[in-house]
Amino acid sequence: MIRAFCYPSGLIDFGRSIPKGAKVIARGPEQELRDFIAAKARCYGHLRSLLVPGVPEADNAIAAADALQRWSKWIAISAPKGVRVLSP
Repeated sequence: MIRAFCYPSGLIDFGRSIPKGAKVIARGPEQELRDFIAAKARCYGHLRSLLVPGVPEADNAIAAADALQRWSKWIAISAPKGVRVLSP
């Protein structure tokens, strides 16, 4: 089981441990979690980085936190079996 987490920049990453300053988005079996988050996130750049929509564009930390919370609620509605979306 791994976790998807978001850096303050909106960049999404995956791992077993959470870096300082990152917020956990969801947890679940690795492939299911990666596929689910990739389908719901915004893809950016030639390396196909994943971003939480609205976070990179936020004017301040409060707006970024609000964007992450709205997105988390939205993706929780369609989470597949075994994937748990956590409230940021």
